[in-house]
Amino acid sequence: LPGSGKSTFAQKLRSKGWWIISQDALGSRESCLREFRKALQRGKNVAVDRCNHTRAQREVWIREALSLTSSSERTKIYALCFNTDVRECRRRVMTRPGHATLSPQEEEEKNVVFRFLRESEEVKNREGFIKIYRRYSKKEEEKGDE
Repeated sequence: LPGSGKSTFAQKLRSKGWWIISQDALGSRESCLREFRKALQRGKNVAVDRCNHTRAQREVWIREALSLTSSSERTKIYALCFNTDVRECRRRVMTRPGHATLSPQEEEEKNVVFRFLRESEEVKNREGFIKIYRRYSKKEEEKGDE
C-alpha cells in the first residue's frame, strides 16, 4: 500500500548496492521497465519500489525478468510484502508533503490507500516467486504477540 514503508526499505537496499526501480522517481511503468531491463542485463540485484498490489501488475515484472535470463541462469524472484496497518499507511501519506505521486490532498479526495487495499490480491509462490517475505510494522509485530 502507499505509505507502507517500501521506499524507506528500498533506500536501505540501495545503500547495499541494489538497483532500485521506483515509479515515484521514474514517473511511469514504461520508464521503470526500461531501467529494470537495463539493470538485469548488467547482472544487478534489483528491487521494484512499487505497490504491485494485483497479480496482473506483478506478472509484468516476473515475465520480464524471466525473459531476460536463460533457463540455466534462472533469475531468483522474491516478493516482499509490507503488512503495515492501513490506518498507519494513510497517516503517513497524509503527512508527507511534496510526494511525487500521491499528495495528501489527492489521498483526501480519492482514498487511494483504501482503494488499493480493496483491490489487493494475495501474493502467491505460484506467480513465480521462490520465496515470499512479509514485513510487519512495529505495531503489527506487537499485536502478533498478544
